[in-house]
Amino acid sequence: WQQYLSSPPTAEPTVQVEQKSPFHMTGEEAVLTCSSAALPEPRFSWLWKPCGEENPLRCEPSVQADWQILSPIFSYVDHPNGPLDFQQDVSHDVDGTMVYTSTLTLPNPTQNGFYMCTAANRY
Repeated sequence: WQQYLSSPPTAEPTVQVEQKSPFHMTGEEAVLTCSSAALPEPRFSWLWKPCGEENPLRCEPSVQADWQILSPIFSYVDHPNGPLDFQQDVSHDVDGTMVYTSTLTLPNPTQNGFYMCTAANRY
C-alpha cells in the first residue's frame, strides 16, 4: 500500500529555529525546536558540539571536536546532556501549508555546547 500526495514537491526545506533565548543554564531543562515547511516531508537531524577549551571565559564551538549527530534511534543515556528526548509533529499553517516540527528536549543539561538543526528532503 502506498499513498501519494496530489501536490508536487514544492522546494527544499528551510529551517526556522524557535527559541525564547539563545542561552540555557546548565541544570535547567532546555527545549530546542525547529520547524520546516516543505514537500515532501523533511527529515530532521540534530547535531551537537561541545564548547572549545581555547578560551575558557567564552563558549565557542570547539575547533578540535567534530559535530556529533544526535538521532532519536539511540537513547543517548551516555551523552553529556542525556538522556535526550526527540519529538516530531506536523501541523498546518494559516494558509494550509504543512509545517513539520522537530523538538529536542534536554531534561538536565550539564555540559556547555552548541546544537544545530538541519532538514533535508528528496526535492
